[in-house]
Amino acid sequence: VAYYKAQALGSCRQLGEYAQLAFTLLAVGIHDAASARWAAARDNLSRAREIVHGLKDRRLWEDVVSHRGHLEFYAGDFAASLECYQAALESAEARADKQMINRCQSGIAAVNLASNRTAEAHAILKETNSYGQLALCLLRMGDEEGALGYALKVKDRFKGPRTKYYVLKAFASTAEVFLRLLERGLEHAPAPPARGSVFSRCSDALMRRSRARPNSAASSSALDPSRHTACAPEHSGARLPRDAQFADDDDAEAAAPPAACAPRAAASTP
Repeated sequence: VAYYKAQALGSCRQLGEYAQLAFTLLAVGIHDAASARWAAARDNLSRAREIVHGLKDRRLWEDVVSHRGHLEFYAGDFAASLECYQAALESAEARADKQMINRCQSGIAAVNLASNRTAEAHAILKETNSYGQLALCLLRMGDEEGALGYALKVKDRFKGPRTKYYVLKAFASTAEVFLRLLERGLEHAPAPPARGSVFSRCSDALMRRSRARPNSAASSSALDPSRHTACAPEHSGARLPRDAQFADDDDAEAAAPPAACAPRAAASTP
């Protein structure tokens, strides 16, 4: 990236293509922000903003400033992020650019939502297509059905393996909605199966198996096949019967090996 950046910037300067120079700085700044290289991203976007200001290209200026708003949001400086979004929004409204207006409003709503200004965020989000943030906003306002509906829209809209870093606000908001709804659903879920039921027994058996790891000399000795030669399977690949593998405490006697197969006691010292 650094090599192509240098080549592109050098070509733009030699040709006097300052608009392309600004656009290149913007593209590199976005790439830096996506990789959390905040200092480099700020430097590239600041240089792009200065060039575009001199060119008086308002659309490109709004693009640069709004991306600076994205950068500051993810870097955690909400005040700087809000300032950038508001500046770009004012310019976009003067041009009646709906796409840029929607982007800036969504950014302002994200700052409000992150700052727990839910009512202000909802007033903006209901007029935008930022479904993930709107879902989280509705959840905080107590509308679980509405929150789930918009969260599912986000899930259905973004199915590609990669996407732009600045829409992570939508993904993060959607993930929080799903997790909160799951927590609430588990709180009101029916009681777990009664002790001794087939589901409880299988669950307990699996839990015991996951904890049964040979971490001491005693457990390693118990698992030593040389101490169980009398009951070793005829074929090395043989497995215990399924019932024995998942036996509960109540079935310990039935699942235990015969007395002849019990581990040999260590010889006593004379």
